[in-house]
Amino acid sequence: MFLAFPQYNPTSVYRPVKWRTAVGTALAVEIAQVTVSLDGTIVANFNKSPIEVIGGFTYVFDVDIQAVVRDLLEPFSTSVPAVFGDDNLAYSGLLSGFSGEVIIRVSYLYRDVTTNQLTSLGITDVSSPIDVNITTRQHTEKQELTEFEPLFLDTDKRFLTNAPKPKTICLGQNEWLTFYADAGANEIRVRSYDSTGGLLQEGTFLVDVSATNQFQSIGVGQPNINAVTWNTGNVTISNLTAYYTIELIGLLAQPYLEVRQYNIVNCCGNEARIHFLNRLGGADAYNFKRTLNKDFAVSSEQGQKALNWDVYAVEPNNVRDNGAFTYYTQQNTKYEIQTGYIQEDEAAYVTEIATSTKTYLETDNGLLPIVVSPKTYRTKTDDRNNIRLVQLVFDVQDSNDVISQYV
Repeated sequence: MFLAFPQYNPTSVYRPVKWRTAVGTALAVEIAQVTVSLDGTIVANFNKSPIEVIGGFTYVFDVDIQAVVRDLLEPFSTSVPAVFGDDNLAYSGLLSGFSGEVIIRVSYLYRDVTTNQLTSLGITDVSSPIDVNITTRQHTEKQELTEFEPLFLDTDKRFLTNAPKPKTICLGQNEWLTFYADAGANEIRVRSYDSTGGLLQEGTFLVDVSATNQFQSIGVGQPNINAVTWNTGNVTISNLTAYYTIELIGLLAQPYLEVRQYNIVNCCGNEARIHFLNRLGGADAYNFKRTLNKDFAVSSEQGQKALNWDVYAVEPNNVRDNGAFTYYTQQNTKYEIQTGYIQEDEAAYVTEIATSTKTYLETDNGLLPIVVSPKTYRTKTDDRNNIRLVQLVFDVQDSNDVISQYV
């Protein structure tokens, strides 16, 4: 029987996902065989030894599957994770590689004193389903992730982002939002407003909720929304739009509490829009300013070989042959991006880029994979409002640097 379960449901793969189980018998139990299923598919089998024996006949086992589910769900092998859709297109996609439903089965083997063979005890414990995902939470934050589940109506969190509200965006820029899919929340409502706060247009579009234990992403940038097939109404984001809102609609058209607002600002042409996988496991993006600082470096290895001499020739030395040469030449170009002076809560959100495993630069040719490195953290105080402001500076490097072939 199970004595203890994972503390949270849903739970993160970055914390222990541990059960404690026990079986009572006069037989000498040596091994618990554990089978792990993710979304109905067996993904791992392993054995555990007892951590203690109580009273000589109760055998206790700890089963932690954190490493199993973490390796399966972390999206390192995906070039562009599915949280990001195609540029300039409507998008609504279920993300099977970011969350899932786990069930474990535990069977017990004892040592037969007659045959000295491990023999099944004939008892199998089956756990209740647990949802796991790649969301991370800081120690100072609420560890329970149910606040992101659509069935819970008493919270103002729905979307998997720590971005400030409202958020700024330029016309023509892509944006994606991620949330928990749920059968009771199959519609997205979009409303656009003018500069006076007057409602311009309203529309809803449907999302796929066929798998309720998975993440889902939708396109919410201006080109994404303008490509939507609408279920009711219609919204076109244009230069007449001052801002627009996104919200998840539940059963009986009941809106959930979180409303994401996007204020449209003018782009000046030197923005660097960085898309990244945030620490909640969702899609995010932020507009930086490019600076004039750009570094260009070339590195290479050096080798040597014997000169190609022809001792029978009139001129035995080959003056065109080379003794020293270079190979594995790598071009490395970095440029600098920075925020304006922003408040500390927004700065905390932006620093998620530095720890993200997936970062991309939005270009006319799609998302370009990049490496982002933190460089400077500057602070200043706004004496008029007694607020400390922060400016973050990062170095950005193309992840596909040019490497020459060996010749």
